Amino acid sequence: ADVVFSPLLRESAALLYTPILKGKLLVLMRNPIQRAAAMFNYLKTATWDPLYSDELLKMNLEQYAASAYVENNWVTRVLLKKPGGGLNGQDLAAAKEVLRRKAVVGIYEDLPGSIEHIERYMGILPSAPDTLFCQDRVYADNKDTTQKVETGSTAYTLLHQQNRMDMDLYKYVIDELLPYQIDVVKHFAPRADAKS
Repeated sequence: ADVVFSPLLRESAALLYTPILKGKLLVLMRNPIQRAAAMFNYLKTATWDPLYSDELLKMNLEQYAASAYVENNWVTRVLLKKPGGGLNGQDLAAAKEVLRRKAVVGIYEDLPGSIEHIERYMGILPSAPDTLFCQDRVYADNKDTTQKVETGSTAYTLLHQQNRMDMDLYKYVIDELLPYQIDVVKHFAPRADAKS
């Protein structure tokens, strides 16, 4: 399977989605509250990143969540190419439709299960040595050391306010889209490593 990695979703889509090419997005959704906390921790040290600011070093998570630096419905905005302005229910419905029609989804919090789902969807055999090596690297590089934001805390409430659409999108993926995709993939040809 051919795979393209790019942060330029819309620009890549022009190349991958044509009448002949029917590419799929591979999307790992992460709890938006936890993603925002991880982004805060990253930006405090990522001096090379254009979003870095010395101001972040002076902030705690609550201050970040109430600041202009906090992300606002990042996934929904990327899917819709809508970097600013308000979002509404139609935007949420459109983002869900993009994921439903164009993406194979997984959940960051279940990385091994998500990778297995994507492998099954794409017909990748996990027994290949290069595939196993790649998986080991992904798991090692993605150990989440960010302290979890407690539900009901001030930081959680503030981050939730900034990411309502992404939270709804995340819930949609967990409750509806991922279970549907897993069921559909069960009907694909069995994997070579599947036991009879």
